[in-house]
Amino acid sequence: MGSIYKMTILIVDTDLLICNMLSRELCSSCDFIGNVQTVQSENETLKEISSYFYDFCILGFNLSDSDGLEIMKRIQVISPETRVIIMTENGTNGNMKRLYDEGAHFVIAKPFNIVLLKTVLKQALKEKFYKVSDVSF
Repeated sequence: MGSIYKMTILIVDTDLLICNMLSRELCSSCDFIGNVQTVQSENETLKEISSYFYDFCILGFNLSDSDGLEIMKRIQVISPETRVIIMTENGTNGNMKRLYDEGAHFVIAKPFNIVLLKTVLKQALKEKFYKVSDVSF
């Protein structure tokens, strides 16, 4: 039997179809449990991040009311432990490097493979778990 991964995820994109697809895929996956929320604006994102802890924020880069990079920076201030995964249509090496340099945990180009995203989430949780469990008392 495989591992079960419990996490909280905030999905942010102006495209409701993407939000719903990601939410459905992550909620229906047999090895993920937890809370998955979706929002579509900067204000909703910051309200959620301020009121609830999320392990991950899967953030669309081009939102209608803001730039994903600016939102990511604000998320990092409000909730430094939240790992931000950026979804972008501009997957050029220069753009991806800039996003990593600014603190993105992972950058994924649209359209993307959901299996890749699940793998990134699982690996990040393993790293977090190992960091906590490596501390000796």
